[in-house]
Amino acid sequence: MTEQTTSRNGSGNRKEQQYGLWVNIPLSTFDMWASTQVQGGSGRDTSYMAGLNGRAFDRQLNWNLRQNITQGNSSAQSSSVDMDWSGAYGNIGGGYNYSKNSRQMNAQISGGPDCPP
Repeated sequence: MTEQTTSRNGSGNRKEQQYGLWVNIPLSTFDMWASTQVQGGSGRDTSYMAGLNGRAFDRQLNWNLRQNITQGNSSAQSSSVDMDWSGAYGNIGGGYNYSKNSRQMNAQISGGPDCPP
C-alpha cells in the first residue's frame, strides 16, 4: 500500500508520502503463521514488525509473539506475547508487553456454565 497526502501549514503546502507492506505466511504443518510489516514515509522513521502466531489443542489455544522496531528510535522498540484459551465454560487469556520505558501485564477471564432452558 502506498499513500500520498498533502498538508497545508503556515508556510505553504507540504507533500508527504507514506508506505506500508504487510506479509502473512502460513506455516500449515503447525497451524501457525509468520508475519512481517514495514511502514514509513517522508518525514518519519521506518518501523518494522515481525511476528509469529498460531493455534493449538484443537484451536482452543491461540498465541501471538510480536517484535516492533522503529529505525533511528531505540525507545520505540517493543515486544509482546499474548495467549488465550477458549474452553467449554468460558475464555481465559493473558499477555505481557514491554518496551524500554514500560512493562505491562494483562489478564482476562469470561464465561460461565451453559445451562439449557
